[in-house]
Amino acid sequence: MLKDAHNSGFALRFPRYLGLRDDKSANDATSDHEIKELYQLQFAHQK
Repeated sequence: MLKDAHNSGFALRFPRYLGLRDDKSANDATSDHEIKELYQLQFAHQK
């Protein structure tokens, strides 16, 4: 994926591939909006 493809401002690292999960589909993956919310929440809890 090209760096300029998304303007979210986040860089994610992913764990190595160990195998397919049959309990979830690609549609169940966390969206970029959900990741942004989770990122912001970690600072809200520190206050």
